[in-house]
Amino acid sequence: GRPGSPGSLGARGPVGDSGYPGSAGLHGSPGAPASGLDEIFSEDVFQARYLTVKTSTQ
Repeated sequence: GRPGSPGSLGARGPVGDSGYPGSAGLHGSPGAPASGLDEIFSEDVFQARYLTVKTSTQ
């Protein structure tokens, strides 16, 4: 498969308005807004949730 594009870095902000950084290279994904709690997800969990939200909102 082809490598993913580098993830864009979400801008840091107040709790509930910060972005998760995308990982560069193979699993790059854009930064997404954080929910009320500024949680830190492992890459796999973040990918799964991000893709689920992205799919359900299309």
